[in-house]
Amino acid sequence: MQAWLTRWGPLAGALSAVAFVASFITGSSTPDSDQTGAQVISWYTAHHTSQILSNLFAALAMALLVAFAVTLAGRVRRGERWVAVGLVAGAVCLAVGLTATLGFNLVLALDTSHLTTASAQTPNLLQNEFILPLLVGVVLFGILGGLAMVAGRMLPAAMGWVLFAVGVAALVPPIAWFCLLGTMLWVLIASIWLTVQKPPAVAHEAVAASEQVPSFTSPQTAPHSPRARGPGAGPARAAAALKRQGSRQGHVISAVLVIFRSTKSRATSESLRLWLRA
Repeated sequence: MQAWLTRWGPLAGALSAVAFVASFITGSSTPDSDQTGAQVISWYTAHHTSQILSNLFAALAMALLVAFAVTLAGRVRRGERWVAVGLVAGAVCLAVGLTATLGFNLVLALDTSHLTTASAQTPNLLQNEFILPLLVGVVLFGILGGLAMVAGRMLPAAMGWVLFAVGVAALVPPIAWFCLLGTMLWVLIASIWLTVQKPPAVAHEAVAASEQVPSFTSPQTAPHSPRARGPGAGPARAAAALKRQGSRQGHVISAVLVIFRSTKSRATSESLRLWLRA
């Protein structure tokens, strides 16, 4: 299951772009902010079903966008933790910003029979002018996502810089909607790119010598070893390995082993070896 999700998870971006386009197709141009309450109610009564579908498609698109960002973050090839976190955080901000803006539109579409001419004007004004969360979402996804692409090498660096430029351009409110369209186009291209490309192979780094566990092989289990000489050779080598790692215990055990080796007591050395193993 995990391999399947890794292989086909990036398709969530393409599905997000498709759902976003479907939202535009099913929706219509909503009334302007200067429309009267009666005009707003009349328009939403006539376009009740299409507006609900448009908002549902937009919500689905944003949910798939977050899923795509999570999948993309899993392909970070290098860099620190912020690379993946920044990408996902930007996608979440964009999703929250767009759904918050469209939430007022959904209220008007669902409650036309309960609206008065006075109450209809307020949500209509908000769904036209409440665009700051959307602007912040596009900016953060573009800037954080673009830097993540460049730093994490999930995609070619050029695609990261393009997304970064879109995020910076979204700081200008008049072109923010065009930047949103550019962002979704970028998501579509990136999704297809990642789906065609195989997931990167995970490189397993060799364990450093300082992290390796020293061997406690005794003379009986390795009689061929040239260093396994004498009854206390196995524990002596273990103590030497601990000493090389700078362990205080290695120094203490080395001193004890010197005393026992001087007595040539095989039984005592064997007992100490078993204690070291435990």
